[in-house]
Amino acid sequence: MDYQKEFNEMLNSLKACPNVTVTEEDFFVKEEIIPSFFKKYKHLKIIEEEIKVLNDNKIVWGYTQASGNTLPMGETHLISIEKIISTKSKLEVRIRNSEAEEILAELLPFDDHPNAGDGIMGCLRWMNDQYEIWLCDAHLNCFKMNFGLSEYLKKLIELKAMYGWQYLFAELDIKSDAFKVIRKELKNRLTILHKCFPNLPVDSYLKKL
Repeated sequence: MDYQKEFNEMLNSLKACPNVTVTEEDFFVKEEIIPSFFKKYKHLKIIEEEIKVLNDNKIVWGYTQASGNTLPMGETHLISIEKIISTKSKLEVRIRNSEAEEILAELLPFDDHPNAGDGIMGCLRWMNDQYEIWLCDAHLNCFKMNFGLSEYLKKLIELKAMYGWQYLFAELDIKSDAFKVIRKELKNRLTILHKCFPNLPVDSYLKKL
């Protein structure tokens, strides 16, 4: 997948949409990774192409409503691979639940929202030479996602990095009362997304809510 092309097309589609403002844009995909990197981190070879996108890349956008107010609509900050694999990227664990604490201690954030400050993070969890993708929220609740990094990036592009999109693909009961506020926000943003991009098949996502 040509990630530079796909993300450029996503940005261009946002900029072409009336009432949409891209407030932050800094996106550059690495052309290659030096071979010595994979000699040191052999387990990362399985996400070689995706690593090129993990380059401190950032996109933030909003939608101006009829009232004149701008609704924050989406954001991605794809943290650099160098920072991801450093010990400083580990989550600070404050809970005392052994199972949850074990999972949290292994999560490495790779996608967060410094502009919104909502605490939502996409995280990697490595187990030997395999990995999982997890969604982590501001309260350090963690939910496994049902795909790998390549599919994560594809869905991020498809849904224009819309806030909360990860909840649509996480292993959780989105219709439970615990996610009532999140459902409302997702419905609102998906409706706006459909206004901006009529060909985007948001109905299948709305049915999940």
